[in-house]
Parts: sequence; C-alpha cells; structure tokens
Amino acid sequence: MSFGQWIRDQIKLSNINNVAFAIELSVSENTVSSWCNDKTKPRMESFFLACKLFAKLQAVDENTILTEAKLFYAWSTTCNSGPLPAQWSESTISLSIATSS
Repeated sequence: MSFGQWIRDQIKLSNINNVAFAIELSVSENTVSSWCNDKTKPRMESFFLACKLFAKLQAVDENTILTEAKLFYAWSTTCNSGPLPAQWSESTISLSIATSS
C-alpha cells in the first residue's frame, strides 16, 4: 500500500471527505488530492496534524496512527512500490527518514 492509499483509507475510516480534511489541515482540496494520488507528500507540519486528526476522529492512540503513518511514508519515500515488508520496525523508519532528508 502506498502512502497515498493509506491517507485515502484514513480519511474514509475517519468518516470525513477530502474537503473537510483539507479545511481541518488548512490546505487546499487539490493538495489533499495530490497526497491521495501519490503525486506529492505532505510537509511535516501537515503530516503531524493529519495524524492527530485521524487519531481524534477514529478515537485511537495518536502514537499508533503516527507509527503507521511513518511506516507508509518511509516505505513510499524509499521504495515507492510493492507491499510493506513485515520486518520493518520503528528503527528502520527512523533510519529511512533520516537518510532521505
């Protein structure tokens, strides 16, 4: 699953639409569409705001959402295809994000 697909799934699980999501994050609907279609990725501020919003709307722990988001973000940034390897861990995520900056 790509990061864009993950965002689409989270929006659906949160029972909101792209317009409401865009408004909550103070970005345009086109920006959200670009994220969902893997054309661009959110800036860090929007990334963390999105995770916080998803956690709130889904009534789940923010760290759970954030960890999952980092997995898909790192995987799609480094490899951009194929399924997420089961062996990926929190340490792999940190390394991938640090090396892609």
